[in-house]
Order: sequence, then C-alpha cells, then structure tokens
Amino acid sequence: MQRYPLQLEWVINQVAEIDHYQPILFVVDSFDHLFSEVDRFEQWMRDGKLYNVAPGLPDIAESDLRSFLEAAAPETQSR
Repeated sequence: MQRYPLQLEWVINQVAEIDHYQPILFVVDSFDHLFSEVDRFEQWMRDGKLYNVAPGLPDIAESDLRSFLEAAAPETQSR
C-alpha cells in the first residue's frame, strides 16, 4: 500500500473497489486542507471539468440483484 499527499487530479481518477484493499491512500495535512480540496472539487463540477474521469464502480446486473433478493426471501417469509 502506498501513501501520497492528496492530489485531487489523482483522487478523481482512482478506481475504488469496495471489496479490495486500495493500493493508494491519499493523505491530507488537516481538515482545513481536506475542506479546501472539497471546495475545489465542487468548483470543478460546476465548471464542467469532470466529464473525463475514471468511471465509478461497475453496475450490478439486474439478474444478480434479483437472485440475491430471491435467495433472502424464503428466510424472511418463514418468520
């Protein structure tokens, strides 16, 4: 695992997989630093500068979601 100072350009292009440890952790100096970067991120969004960033998590297939919900249904109905 690597640690780097927070660089907004890197953060917005870092793919995050919730079921894996992240290979890069970003370190902030303080909450003030973090809040200023959030403000800068918000301004980038308002300016339309975030159209070419890394995609988020992959979509969940409806069939996978349905099978998960149906597998849980019998247990819920037996109560």
